[in-house]
Amino acid sequence: MKKIILLLIFSTIFSSEQIYNNSLALIIGINDYQNIGRLNYAANDAKAIKDLLIRKYNFKNENIELILNKDATKQNILKGFNKILLDADENDRVLIFYAGHGETFTLPSGGDKGYLMPVDSFADQLFLTGIPMQTIYEIAEMSYAKHILYLIDACYGGLSISSTRGLGKPQTNENLYLKKITKESGRQVITAGGKEEKVIEKSSWGHSAFTRNLLKGLDEKLADSDNDNIITASELGNFLKKRVTQDSDGAHTPQTGRIGSEEGEFVFLDSEYTSDFVESSDNKQSEDIAWYSNQISSLKNEIEILQRSSTEASNAIELYKPDKPILIILPFESEYHDVPKSIQRKLTDIVSSSLGSIKRFRVVDRNNIRQILQEKKFQASGLTNLDPNEINEIGSILASKEAIQIKGINFGQVGVASDISHMSSYEESQEIKLARIRYGVEKSYKVDTTAFYTNMRTNLLAEVRKINIETGEILDSKTFEVVHEGGIRSESLGKALVKLQNEVSDWIKNKFSLKSTVVEINGNDLVVLAGEDMGVKEGTIYNIQEFETEKIINGQKISIAGKNVGMVKVYSVGKNSSNAKIIQSWGEVKEGQKLSQFNDFVLNLDWYFSAGRTNNNHSDFSLGIKTLLIQKPRLMRAEWSMSVGLVPNKAGSLIPNFQFTPTFRVDYGTTSSIKIYPYFALPLNIAWAVDDLDRNSNNVYLNPYIGLDLNIKKKAGQDYTIIFGYYLTHLGLGWRTEECSYSSQSGEEDCDRVDSFWSDPQKAGLDKRSMFISIGIKNWNINSKFW
Repeated sequence: MKKIILLLIFSTIFSSEQIYNNSLALIIGINDYQNIGRLNYAANDAKAIKDLLIRKYNFKNENIELILNKDATKQNILKGFNKILLDADENDRVLIFYAGHGETFTLPSGGDKGYLMPVDSFADQLFLTGIPMQTIYEIAEMSYAKHILYLIDACYGGLSISSTRGLGKPQTNENLYLKKITKESGRQVITAGGKEEKVIEKSSWGHSAFTRNLLKGLDEKLADSDNDNIITASELGNFLKKRVTQDSDGAHTPQTGRIGSEEGEFVFLDSEYTSDFVESSDNKQSEDIAWYSNQISSLKNEIEILQRSSTEASNAIELYKPDKPILIILPFESEYHDVPKSIQRKLTDIVSSSLGSIKRFRVVDRNNIRQILQEKKFQASGLTNLDPNEINEIGSILASKEAIQIKGINFGQVGVASDISHMSSYEESQEIKLARIRYGVEKSYKVDTTAFYTNMRTNLLAEVRKINIETGEILDSKTFEVVHEGGIRSESLGKALVKLQNEVSDWIKNKFSLKSTVVEINGNDLVVLAGEDMGVKEGTIYNIQEFETEKIINGQKISIAGKNVGMVKVYSVGKNSSNAKIIQSWGEVKEGQKLSQFNDFVLNLDWYFSAGRTNNNHSDFSLGIKTLLIQKPRLMRAEWSMSVGLVPNKAGSLIPNFQFTPTFRVDYGTTSSIKIYPYFALPLNIAWAVDDLDRNSNNVYLNPYIGLDLNIKKKAGQDYTIIFGYYLTHLGLGWRTEECSYSSQSGEEDCDRVDSFWSDPQKAGLDKRSMFISIGIKNWNINSKFW
């Protein structure tokens, strides 16, 4: 094991730090050409080369881009070349392998130009659809990579490369040699053949002749001519020339060369044999190995710490997962004679039903427990087998720490005559008269005459308590009083109980609000850890809370609840999780944060000051307030604003003005710190003035406008707002006043609405507005207490 670790360390040191930091490859294989002849094994060749590089030569899978068949279009291949060559750093190596068709274009000057053929290329449209090798060479010259090797399993002419050059291998001191040949940069090319030659591939090989021998040369180390476990590109080229020519019966001979003048060698160094270098390494390398070994140990420790932290984080999130506590419903025997046992039982059923409907507890009615225990006693008698799991369940139920109890305080029903307001006395109501006719006057006083009333009034007064079973302490309580009038006795009682159940349900939901956790974030969409199993419904709103913090006070550790950073609204409910959308945010939302149900309404209030200009360059001013009640997430929202201010007439005098404005704004759901909302508004204005006859006059007009509403986050629950607006038109009724005259016939004043009188038309005409800007503060009502 130690030997393997040493080998891996040495491989990392020697090949990654001294020779290459990283190894990248672009591998292309094309069988299924669209417009030219099909090949059989090019794609298979490409896959085999990828496997070899990963298995033998320390290439990482994520650093190899494989492009096959239909994906090997001209655009995709050029993108691959561009990315892998330009992304490589100064101490990296890049290997390019291409298996496919190659073509040669004969130039008018007599020279040749080689092309690689993408899957969508045409043989008669090389310039438009082929990829010139010269272009690929130019990309290589632009790359920062230390070494680049092209392995082209195709035949074409016009190789614009210099003849193969390189340093001959010495007989001794391989380390010095390796350092020398890899010190300088190099760009090398090995092709399967030249102009007018055809690549040979056979089914018995499953490869082309070029790739078959490429695999043998590298995988079986046949290209290592001196058996020093180092294969240079020059060695590989010489090996391929000989072996491919033989296998193809002279059909094609590989060609080798260089791009540029650098003489550095691309080397293949198999980590399996790097141990041969360990013995010959100097003290510096031994020190490096020890340093790397320490680094590996440190990394292992860090990984263990991260794993523990991850486990702790997972456990912490698990603690936030909603759990259903057991809540017992205690029966209550009322000491009040006017609360029948049947009514008390109905009240208990109401609380049980309300708690059960919101699904936040495992609700157990003690009356049911008695029946269950009787059943268990029966089973334990030997008549049937007793399931130990069921005994444990009963034990856990009886061990519950909290219970809910409802106490009937007062109950009453009385018949009320429907036309009692017109009766001289209550006793003479129509219902009592019917009872007297049926039973006689004397007997009628002894019967239950309420049975004859069709307009019953039912009164219920009850108290719901949350009790600590161990101590008997009342943890919380609420008194409910309901009155219902109408219908016969049973109908009236039923409707009164429905009212009581609704009030109890609302109180319970507020007291036992939903809790949850953010488990996934995708933009404005969240996944929260609570669903149908906890009674979550569409439209449920949560507050998002920051993580809790801990503080030491007087030596005692206390937990401080996190502040609210936003609000989300559920739009889809699953079995045990729900999808929600952020509707307001004023802080960062993170996975693992707690959620608590928000039960109040959400109201936005904008307090703003506006200033504008008119067509005649006069100014107008106003102070206003704008409201928005949060609705479910939607693209178009309606707002309502009111403002008072001063508007100018054409003479420049300022006139009091009141404005009521419905606004429709586009809300695209952004949660960024700066929000921009386009909007359209249709304001209704009323202006007041005194005409030249000293009569109070008013002018009603509309001036619709469009604009942008900018909200800039200030702090939790508050924004700065800047509003820009442009008026589209001005539609007014003109100045009107009320003129009254005394009528001698009726003895009263007759009043009519007439036009106001102005001697100066400039005073009568309101100066049409052109644009305005408003600044203000938006308050978000988070807890119904900000006012």
